[in-house]
Amino acid sequence: MAMARFRGRAGGATLDNHDRIQGDAARMDQEQASGLFNTFLYYIEIPYYWLLDITSVAPADWWHWVYDVLAVLLIFSALRWAFVFVLDLFRKDRLADKSDIDALIGKHASLEKAMQDPAVLRLTTAALKRSKQWGRLAQAYAAINHHKKAAEYFKKDKEYAKAAEQLAKVDEHVPAAKMLMRAGDFENAGRCFYRGEKYPKAAKAYAKAGLPAKAADAWGKAGKTAQAIGMFKEYFQGPRDDAAAQVAAAHAAYALLEDAAAKPKISAEDRKALLPAIARAFDAEKRHDLAATLHREAGEFDLAAEAYVKAGQLEQAVECYKQAGKPREAARIGGRFYEKAGKWREAGMAYAGGEEFLRAAECFAKANEPVRAAEYFARSGDHPRAGLMYAKAQRYQEAIASLQKVGEQDKQFDVSRALLGKCFYEMHDYAHCAATLDNHLLGKRVEKANVDYFYMLALAREQLGELQASRDILYKIGAVDKDYRDLDTRISSIDSRISLMGSKIGSQPGIVSTGGNGGDPAIMTMVQNTLGERYEIEKELGRGGMGVVYLAKDKQLDRKVALKFLGTLVDNNEEYRQRFVREAKTAAKINHPNIVAVYDISASQGKAYIAMEYVEGLSLFQHIQKKGKLHPREALNYMAQACSALYAMHSLGIVHRDIKPDNILIAKGGTVKIMDFGLAKASDNRITKSNVVMGTPCYMAPEQALGKDVDNRADIYALGLVLYEMLTGKVVFRDGDILTRQITEMPPKLSEIEPGIAPEIDAFAYKCIAKDPAERFENCKKVVEEIRKLPLG
Repeated sequence: MAMARFRGRAGGATLDNHDRIQGDAARMDQEQASGLFNTFLYYIEIPYYWLLDITSVAPADWWHWVYDVLAVLLIFSALRWAFVFVLDLFRKDRLADKSDIDALIGKHASLEKAMQDPAVLRLTTAALKRSKQWGRLAQAYAAINHHKKAAEYFKKDKEYAKAAEQLAKVDEHVPAAKMLMRAGDFENAGRCFYRGEKYPKAAKAYAKAGLPAKAADAWGKAGKTAQAIGMFKEYFQGPRDDAAAQVAAAHAAYALLEDAAAKPKISAEDRKALLPAIARAFDAEKRHDLAATLHREAGEFDLAAEAYVKAGQLEQAVECYKQAGKPREAARIGGRFYEKAGKWREAGMAYAGGEEFLRAAECFAKANEPVRAAEYFARSGDHPRAGLMYAKAQRYQEAIASLQKVGEQDKQFDVSRALLGKCFYEMHDYAHCAATLDNHLLGKRVEKANVDYFYMLALAREQLGELQASRDILYKIGAVDKDYRDLDTRISSIDSRISLMGSKIGSQPGIVSTGGNGGDPAIMTMVQNTLGERYEIEKELGRGGMGVVYLAKDKQLDRKVALKFLGTLVDNNEEYRQRFVREAKTAAKINHPNIVAVYDISASQGKAYIAMEYVEGLSLFQHIQKKGKLHPREALNYMAQACSALYAMHSLGIVHRDIKPDNILIAKGGTVKIMDFGLAKASDNRITKSNVVMGTPCYMAPEQALGKDVDNRADIYALGLVLYEMLTGKVVFRDGDILTRQITEMPPKLSEIEPGIAPEIDAFAYKCIAKDPAERFENCKKVVEEIRKLPLG
């Protein structure tokens, strides 16, 4: 019971029971209030009666009354002060100190929970007010989220920053800003004014904080464009803050420059003064496209070009370099632009203008312009690749000149020697070819990596009449790869020639024939007389539906050619003459390594001929007859090369229309050459009439068999049947009514004829020979792409 009583003076009381606290406090307040009220009435009685007395004063004396009222107010104020003073004296023992407050809330876990109790709140705040403990009172209100009250008492306690914090929590940004200004925190004051949309005050606060960029932004928001521009210019002259702040300032400045209302107020000089700094900030932020635009507007074309390059906008970069007066840099960037777009020729020309000769050469090589590629490889000092490109263009003299510049220390020296030998061989300079390859291969064993060069050396020795040396090399090749190319046939031919060494024929260099039996000497003499002095006939190579082919020497250009001579066949038939001329013109349009090149043409009556590239090798038909069925890898290799040639033809609007093994030559090294364009038809040619079936029935597409107009898919169909023949060794449609079978019959799958062929090849072949053209491959490029995906075993 003793612990529950009110002990000592009230200021030091300890309250153990909440109800007892309330009761004791109420009784004490009632007693003191009654005494104080009586005292108050006593003191107020005299002025009351005095007031009644002065109200009876005459009207003329009203000014005296005013003085009396003022006196009353003074007396009243004095009495009020005395009343409070006396009250404080009586309640002196009720002033609270820290221990009282702590005792009051001691039962609660925290001040916040204690303040949730209404009684504790009332008594605590009352006690803190009486003792003027404003800081504690503010904390109490803050604990219960009465932020405005908390701010009020923090302000009384001159804790302006804390008052601002409380006001900010209830979005009272402007009052908070005022508190922060009194606290001297100008940066946060500016931020609060900005949030409260008091932009002029925000600008001034930021300026006091030494933050010109933020002040400028605020001036801009306030519509004070001139002040904003001035401060932005001041800031960008030498920003001292970090990169992130500079980027933020750039964004604000750019927003002001682009603001519709502000634009008319900004002079061209001010805009141009700000753009470079803004552009640099955007560049640092990796917004290169916008940075480039701003640099360009500011007239900084160099920097604009660099930014455009970073942004991948190469065309604009080229324009800026040109505006900057730097054509070389413009050309280089232009090269990158065209290279990215896959425009290799344009890229090569651009790089050449920028004096990046190596990159120019590489682009020209990709553009299939080997001569230009070779020229720029040579200018860049890359002589091995220059020689390779010249050789690819069949410019063997230039190739030799480049390859002979390759030094022994060059990594490509060995390769260049081998290529040099090949160039001499192609120029029929067999002596230099043999000497070069002998030097290159001296002391080396035949192996997979160099077998092609040993084979070329064997051919050169054979051409020089050194048959024994040639045969020895061929035997060494056979020890490594007995199935290498035409090894058995060549050895057999040399053996026969060695046995006839005593005869005139045996002592001459050999020539690989593409067919024929040598021809009738009388006919060859007649042809020779017809042709005149330019060509010298050596032997007949073969005969076909459109004429006879001879091996001849072009005495004017000192090279061997295949001379297709038509004679009286053309003389007696105007349609044949037109077809003959068309064949030559068609072939002459196409420059492709897999197409027999046309050198010369004559359609004169009595001496109509075509002089073509002489291809040393066999027709695909002869190759199949010799080897039987081919391995899928070899067959698909030949098909891919043929497709490359046909794609070049089709791109010019030309359809061959007579693809068959007889018109496909396999040259040295396995190179495919398409020949015989007697039935080729250009898209704008109308000599061959519709409903007239022309071609070879065994390989004829259904639409061609029906006499309809055909497109490139007819050649794909024929090539599909050629693939069948290569893989099986047999012609698909050979017997019976072949044209009807072409239209109606699908052959068995390849795997049914030759077990072991992959099902993917089955599907590929069937798509090539689909009866409906729409179901075939769209073009030869697609065929090649599919070949690359096939399993070759």
